Amino acid sequence: MDITTQNLYHEKIIIFGKKISMMDTAKLKEDLHHIIDQIEDQAILEAVHTLLASQIGTIYNLQGQPLDQDSIEALLEESEADIEAGRTVSQQALKAKIQSWRKQTNAK
Repeated sequence: MDITTQNLYHEKIIIFGKKISMMDTAKLKEDLHHIIDQIEDQAILEAVHTLLASQIGTIYNLQGQPLDQDSIEALLEESEADIEAGRTVSQQALKAKIQSWRKQTNAK
């Protein structure tokens, strides 16, 4: 890396087309909050959410609410009990079910 590239890398970064100086973590978080607060595009917000959520390993329920550790453990215990009781679905049966859902969705 030449000196010019190295200096540019250390001095400036671009976030959403806006040049900002390298900063400490607290300032960067504050700036990200400010940028996100200004975004109105739902698709961009969902993409940012997906990207950031993947970094902290958050698990969500079907309503989109984050689950706490106790809820996750309860779901895992319930799943293990279902497996032990034989309440399972083969991969082939699941694929068939998904195809039927898709047909119903496409028919509407």
